[in-house]
Formats: sequence, C-alpha cells, structure tokens
Amino acid sequence: MIPVVAQPPARFVQVPPDRLRRVKSRSTLVGVAFIPLSLVIGATGVPWAFGLPTSYDPLTFVVAAVMGVSSLFSLLIGALALAGRSCVKTGSFNVTFGRNLRRAALVFWLGTALNSGFGCAAMALMVATSSNTTGHPPVEFSPEILSYLGLLVLPVALSGAAWIMMLRTLRP
Repeated sequence: MIPVVAQPPARFVQVPPDRLRRVKSRSTLVGVAFIPLSLVIGATGVPWAFGLPTSYDPLTFVVAAVMGVSSLFSLLIGALALAGRSCVKTGSFNVTFGRNLRRAALVFWLGTALNSGFGCAAMALMVATSSNTTGHPPVEFSPEILSYLGLLVLPVALSGAAWIMMLRTLRP
C-alpha cells in the first residue's frame, strides 16, 4: 500500500498588478516560443543523425534517441513555463504552485543536460573509433558533425534559459 501524504495548502501572496502581467506575459512568451522550437529541433535532429558520416555505427541509434529525449524535455519545460500563467490566475500569486513548477523545470533541465552530454560523448566516441572500423573511411570532426553537436546542445541552452526565466519570474 502506498501511503498518501497530504499536500500543504496553497499559499497565496498579493502582488502588484504589473507583476501579475509580467508573470503572464513572460510565461506565455517562453512557452509559446519553446514548444514549437523544441518540436523543430527534435524533428530535425533525429533524422539528421542517420545522414551523418557516422551513420553506419550502431551508436547512431543512441544519439538519435538522446536527441529525441532532449528535445522532448525541452518541450516539457516550455509546457511548464506556459503553465506558469496559472500561478496568477486568481489575481494573487500561488507560491506553492510556482515552487512546484520551478522544481519540475529544474529536473527536466538536468535531464536535458545529462541526455545531451551523453549524446555528445557517444558522438565523440563514434568519431574517435571510426579509424579502427574496417570497410569505412575514418571520420573527423567535420563542420557537419560539429553543427550536429551544436544542435544536440541547443535543447540544454533553451531549457536553461526557460528555467532561469521561471526562477526569476515565478517567485513571490
């Protein structure tokens, strides 16, 4: 049996109206911008992994999956930022909900960083071991591979920017 722990009651704080507008506008801006951008990153990065010079390597599937998961986490942070509008729905600031959103965004940002770091390490491993592969020419860090690594790190930068916005905005 799983024990159910009662949640503390929501704590509301009165804030000036301009602060309420700022929370709504920044949350909307970041959420509406990051959700489609994350979809584009995932839709571009996953198939692109199979067109790289390292596509014969079995780790390509891992790199493509990591790219998809990183862009998914970035999308979820965008959704959390969009949900930040609910902190000021009643005309006062819901401190409990804002804290929970910040914590969830931090978890997704760390997950994005770990996934992208793992994907970059796997890509570097593929390039480093390509000279030992028989039947395939050695692969170097070409502009195509470097740009893919940049695309792999982009969800981390986006998620970090969203988390910093939420950290600054979703406080009483």
